[in-house]
Amino acid sequence: MSEFTEVQSGALIEFRQILQKSAETSNYNLTDEYLLKFLCANDYNLKKSTEQFIRYENTRHKYTDLFNIIDDLGSVFYSGVITVSKQRTQNGELVIITRPGLLKPSKTWLSRLMRATCISLEMEIEVESTQRNGIINIVDCNGFNWRHLIYFSLSQTKLFADLIDQILPVKYNSIHFVNESKVAQIAFNLIKSLLTASLKNKVHFNSNRIEKLRQVVDNAALPTELGGMSDVYSGDEYFLSVTSYYKKCKTIFRTTSSD
Repeated sequence: MSEFTEVQSGALIEFRQILQKSAETSNYNLTDEYLLKFLCANDYNLKKSTEQFIRYENTRHKYTDLFNIIDDLGSVFYSGVITVSKQRTQNGELVIITRPGLLKPSKTWLSRLMRATCISLEMEIEVESTQRNGIINIVDCNGFNWRHLIYFSLSQTKLFADLIDQILPVKYNSIHFVNESKVAQIAFNLIKSLLTASLKNKVHFNSNRIEKLRQVVDNAALPTELGGMSDVYSGDEYFLSVTSYYKKCKTIFRTTSSD
């Protein structure tokens, strides 16, 4: 982490003072690096940062398994369901690629995708440039079909949307669906009433019109599989990064055995 600017230092002092005054938040991690993630995600709006901090800590306490790397998540990463582009956009945004259709339809597919996404984002927002410039998520719907839809859970989907939109300190700039079938659009129509207006406005359907995607993601950062020039990390490579990060952050992530 680079040296803090005068604006950052002032905001951190004020943010910490707000949290220290509340019995609900005074005993949580209030280090500069930790708090800065919430400030960056909310463009230094102290009210929004405080509200998100409380939602985040409450969620970590209520849904501890969301932040655990358990054995069944290995197959999610190995199969390439979640990875990132090796190049950032010209604006410094991280490009995440999600391929839900690679998951075998089952009662747990959505839960596993949500947990893997949560852990992946936790790792990525440790990087200062990602905190500052945000994330673009490309969701490749190839392989997503009726069997996935059968196991769709509105309650889990609502939690997933809340994690992305209101709970995790992530600056999501946009979410782009590509290669989406009618099934994927039906799935989105089922849940869109559960989403905030803010998140709805960030979701875009591009179908097979890659030129629309290039208006947001420059060609150098767009994965080669979508007609761009950037490589993505293999499932093995990305899972190694995730597990390495997890081992360094045992004070943040708690293993199942320690619960």
